[in-house]
Amino acid sequence: AWPGMGSYVVSSIQTLDFPAIMGFTIVASLGYVLINLAVDLTYMVLDPQIRELG
Repeated sequence: AWPGMGSYVVSSIQTLDFPAIMGFTIVASLGYVLINLAVDLTYMVLDPQIRELG
């Protein structure tokens, strides 16, 4: 976690700082997608049944 990031986002929302809100949303969404991709790939490596169905 980045120190102060939560308060920065909250203050950006309160002051309607749209570039900061959009930037945070994009970074958070990208992080979510990358974590899910990593979990799916790890699951595919660990479970042989998934590889056969793939």
